[in-house]
Amino acid sequence: MYGDFFVENFDIDDLREQITRKRAIIEYEIKKIEEMHNDLDEQKKQKKKIEAIKNQKTIEHLIRKSQDKFVFYKKIEDIKCNEIGIIDDFIIENCYLKFIDWLKNLNANSAKEEDLIDSIISNTGKIQNISIPENIFFDVFRSGTNRDGYCDIFASNQKTFGESLIYTNDLYGCVFAFIFNFSIVPKLSWGHGFYDRDYMIFLSKKLTANYISYYANEPIEKFFNEKYPPVGLRISKNDENCFRLECISYKNGFGYYNLALTINNGILEDTEITEVDVWGKGVFY
Repeated sequence: MYGDFFVENFDIDDLREQITRKRAIIEYEIKKIEEMHNDLDEQKKQKKKIEAIKNQKTIEHLIRKSQDKFVFYKKIEDIKCNEIGIIDDFIIENCYLKFIDWLKNLNANSAKEEDLIDSIISNTGKIQNISIPENIFFDVFRSGTNRDGYCDIFASNQKTFGESLIYTNDLYGCVFAFIFNFSIVPKLSWGHGFYDRDYMIFLSKKLTANYISYYANEPIEKFFNEKYPPVGLRISKNDENCFRLECISYKNGFGYYNLALTINNGILEDTEITEVDVWGKGVFY
């Protein structure tokens, strides 16, 4: 009896109307929440932009401060014996972009060995400030897997790839010598292979600012210290055609190192890595 009474007195239209009203209320509340989230996202974006601008200005100020006492060189002929200066950023970044182009399509983690060597030789031939000596052959050593590992290039004269090349006797040749002996190491690493090979060389203002911005979770001041060498690729002249290049670098999780090499008439004589401020044991990737 009660069941029959319920069915007879049940108003389906009234129930539909209630459901429609409740759905409209829920949709309105959802819309309000979404608008609140959008507003918060926009506020966060604006805050990040403001912080980025402030950070950029702080970084630029600290870089300029670190370089105050140094002369800048645009031509190798301007370098005086035993006077330390900094190579102009335009030259640095021009060389670095060509180095990045050199790296393209190498596929160091997966290419067949013969294809990789062919690419290395072909790409190197496109850089006018570098030449490969006659009767020099290259071999590659890969450690790890396609996912985690690294690659090193060796020459038949028992030297590394960068050590075996001949560079033009100008500032561009000097910069390429530095890049192909030091910057090449982290660029030919991947996955867990970055361990003990991942470091940033503070070659120029732009490259340094980009790197520090990437590690924005670290206080900016951490990357600058009066006892550290200045940002930029430093160069000094030992005699007529013998130059020493140095640059500070930050190895992730380890600390700061000074990287240096000596180049004489376009031929690399030696490289040197010394500790500046080291405190850690690295970062596990």
